[in-house]
Amino acid sequence: MIRKKILGEEHADVAASYNNLGIVYQDLGQYNEAKEYHEKALMIRKKILGEEHADVAGSYNNLVNVYQDLGKDNEAKEYHEKALIFRKKIFGEEDADVAISYNNLGVVYRNLGQYNEAKEYHEKALIIRKKTLGEEHADVAASYNNLGTVYQDLGQYSEAKEYHEKALMIRKKIFGEEDADVAISYNNLGIVYRNLGQYNEVKEYYEKAVIIRKQIFGEEHADVAISYNSLGVVYRNIGQYNEAKEYYENALIIREKIFDEENADIASFSNLGSVYQDVEQVSGEELCQVSANYCNLETDNDNYVRQRNQRRTKFCVLF
Repeated sequence: MIRKKILGEEHADVAASYNNLGIVYQDLGQYNEAKEYHEKALMIRKKILGEEHADVAGSYNNLVNVYQDLGKDNEAKEYHEKALIFRKKIFGEEDADVAISYNNLGVVYRNLGQYNEAKEYHEKALIIRKKTLGEEHADVAASYNNLGTVYQDLGQYSEAKEYHEKALMIRKKIFGEEDADVAISYNNLGIVYRNLGQYNEVKEYYEKAVIIRKQIFGEEHADVAISYNSLGVVYRNIGQYNEAKEYYENALIIREKIFDEENADIASFSNLGSVYQDVEQVSGEELCQVSANYCNLETDNDNYVRQRNQRRTKFCVLF
């Protein structure tokens, strides 16, 4: 407001303020407002700086991130491609910002299910990052991680394992054991071993991930719930149904505490239902009673009761 009054609308500092507001709204999860401010910043920057400028490329990149948050991957791809063209013109091929654009395009193509294209862009990002940053850098680890994930999508699990192991090794060296990215690498390796049918290794890596997540985030966190749910899947796969039930229940308890959305725990109910059928051979009707007993908690919150009943109804439909 002050900058607009003193400097007028078409000024680099005003564009910077719009840009900063866009970032704040994005952090708050208000993506339409974030898009509006980033578009204003882009418009001013293009007018006063011209198309081929680093700040213009930055605005394109910020808009892309918002479009991805809104689930608009085709629009995101368009802006990433523009940002890449300008960055290559300004900085040349071997530049950290060019690597960011390649990485971002890899993420978008993966979201669109175009895994070979995703792999190509992540490989380009990795080459630049290794050349400019050296092997032991967080961004290099991120590229290894992303390539590992794409190889998983392609069903090439040996390659996926190799890249996730490289990411893990670098992350442990840089950050130490108790780090969120290290937990992600353990979790990703668990997924790869699960696809390979090596359940002892799966259990080992998932358990490492949950230990770190609990140390960093505490018990009541979405990532901890994910780890509990993953461990539930593993124990169910190896026929240890009581352990599976325990992990699914832990995941459900956390999700009930931290999510307000009425559908937040349907997957957990479904998993619990499946494991009850495995361990006790109960019918669908009996499973609904299990759900009713679970939901029979005392509360004065009418809205919570209404949402809880909606969840139970949807759960019963699953069986």
